Amino acid sequence: MNYFYKKSNNKGFTLVEILAIVVVIGIICLITIPSLIGTMENAQKNAFKESVNGLIRSVRNDSDYNNYEDGTYKVNNGILYDSKSNKIQTSGGEKENGVLYINSNGLIAAAVNNGKWCAIKNYNNNSLEIKDYKDGECEINLSICNAKSFATDSWETISCAVKNNELDKYKVGDEKDVTLTGEYAGTYKVRIANTSTPSECNTENFSQSACGFVVEFKDIITKTKMNSNGTTKGGWPDSELYSLVSTNIYNSLPENLKKEIKETRVISSHGSQDTNDFISTDKLYLFSFIEVWGKNLENGDIENTRQLDYYKGINIIENYKIAARKNYLGSKSSWWFRSINSNHDFFYYVTVNDQLGSCLANNIIGVAPAFRIG
Repeated sequence: MNYFYKKSNNKGFTLVEILAIVVVIGIICLITIPSLIGTMENAQKNAFKESVNGLIRSVRNDSDYNNYEDGTYKVNNGILYDSKSNKIQTSGGEKENGVLYINSNGLIAAAVNNGKWCAIKNYNNNSLEIKDYKDGECEINLSICNAKSFATDSWETISCAVKNNELDKYKVGDEKDVTLTGEYAGTYKVRIANTSTPSECNTENFSQSACGFVVEFKDIITKTKMNSNGTTKGGWPDSELYSLVSTNIYNSLPENLKKEIKETRVISSHGSQDTNDFISTDKLYLFSFIEVWGKNLENGDIENTRQLDYYKGINIIENYKIAARKNYLGSKSSWWFRSINSNHDFFYYVTVNDQLGSCLANNIIGVAPAFRIG
């Protein structure tokens, strides 16, 4: 048998075939390697996120255990320290650095980085945001409400800012448009009249109408009588105008504003037909003369309230022609106070010449109510 000299029919790969295989392998690598890298990246990112969540849990547990009302915690190379520089047992990564805060409401904010990623959680967020780390950009917004300006913020945001004492964006005198519907349809200007709450506001039998966050209508909504029969009996709470302000005008306010208006304890003076000042609980109310003019009158009319920040700040006694002016349909107009002149049984009001006056309750005078938020 001559099989030692038989030619083999097996052939090797040609150069074209080898190149084709290399190309296919390259395509597979191009498809799979980024996916594998992405999977590893996500795993590392999730591990970092869980590590920071562990820091948050440690802050929560430490604060609960030590009854801290609020506090600042620092992370240094993965070790968590409280505000007194006490080391707290934690599972943070060794490259992690940053800061965590817990406020008196138990809300936690955090800004922690590991040199590659930054974990951010503001007070009003429920979860962490993970982003690429850039030096100087891994910082916390400690605002709960994210207030920007009185003119543009929603009433919900304004109320949130008031409740959480985040008032740095709101200044006394700031204005905002409010659109009323129904009988008083139109757009009116309102103004921040007060933001402070001095200690006298916490005393017994002190009117709350000039305490806290007070907003007044800069524009007059309507002109009408305090009482058709001209009487002061029953004072502000028993007047026809009280009913109109509390129902008709209040119902014309936008719903998102009505949700944020708080009830206010209002004390109003009385006339000769009554013996005691009046206490009412109002959502909308009129100012008293002291809340604007800032002093009791020489005739002995006294009210247990204070001057609003806005009118105190512009010294209304010397600058009354500018300070007390309100307009109705584009022209300056007189406007009612809830206060009573006991010498004459008249209600006080601001005259068309921007001075303090008093008149019978059946005069037609402008109405510019106020309310409190928070």
